[in-house]
Amino acid sequence: MPAFLNEAAPRRLTSATARQSERSRHGTASMESTRQETMITFGVALAVLYVVFWVWHSPWVGNLTRAGIDRCLAIIETRLLPAEEVKALGRG
Repeated sequence: MPAFLNEAAPRRLTSATARQSERSRHGTASMESTRQETMITFGVALAVLYVVFWVWHSPWVGNLTRAGIDRCLAIIETRLLPAEEVKALGRG
């Protein structure tokens, strides 16, 4: 009879050790899955924030016209603005 057949079968883990090993194996996979889902959610949130900022910062209206600038300056002048600041704006 060959020598390898005479050797005792490898010892099995005790039940407590086997359960702990099984838990840690599933726990690690679960943690990796949770971490991946968290990173995907974080990436989507950053993309949404970028789009919101871009829309806010770059309105879809054209450039200011001279009439629009004059209207804005007239509103500024009607506020309590000191005369030297009105002159600095080029309106005095």
